[in-house]
Amino acid sequence: MLENAVLYAHIILLALPFNVLQLLFQSFCVTAEKPRLGLTVTVMSGVTNMVMDAVLVMLLPQEYKLAGAAAATALSETVGGLVPLIYFGRENDSILRLGRCSFDGKAILKACTNGSSEFMSNISMSLVGMLYNIQLIRYAGEDGVAAYGVMMYVSMIFSAAFIGYSIGTAPIVGYHDGAKNYTELKALLRKSLIIIGAFAVAMVAAEFMAVVFSVIFLIAKRKKYHY
Repeated sequence: MLENAVLYAHIILLALPFNVLQLLFQSFCVTAEKPRLGLTVTVMSGVTNMVMDAVLVMLLPQEYKLAGAAAATALSETVGGLVPLIYFGRENDSILRLGRCSFDGKAILKACTNGSSEFMSNISMSLVGMLYNIQLIRYAGEDGVAAYGVMMYVSMIFSAAFIGYSIGTAPIVGYHDGAKNYTELKALLRKSLIIIGAFAVAMVAAEFMAVVFSVIFLIAKRKKYHY
């Protein structure tokens, strides 16, 4: 498992810059009043991943299938980061365009300080994930890690919804805060609490289903079925 994980990580890390660009450009698209562009890029990236997964995993020999799956993900991230980079790097019909910039240490420090909470959140999540895997390897072996992965994929579906909602509403919050439209901000907060609360309840229910799927997976593995 370790050898496979290292191989997969080596390929995925090559596309890490484009993965970061894809995430950051979602905010650019909303600020530039081009939310459909962000949606289009996300769909293009997802479709690329699915198509390349099917093509590479099915066509490549057995010993290269894992590398093919990693390459499919890397290609999808490249598409997601490169398309908006090209769009905003050229003349376009939005209100934003990338241009020459100068070093601004104060702005970078402010951005790092503002993002420190998100940094610590990601670090803590990564550490918890590693600790879970260590214990699962000890008590349940590779099957336990695989079952945990099933549960995490279900969780990621809802996490993506939370992240997308926060990114989409950030420019709206910034606009109304700057305009001192506190009535609108309170209304947005009320609606956000309702939406996020509903997703949270659905997420808890889905996690219970993930437990059921994990048990099915472990039973199937013991019976030597392949999925």
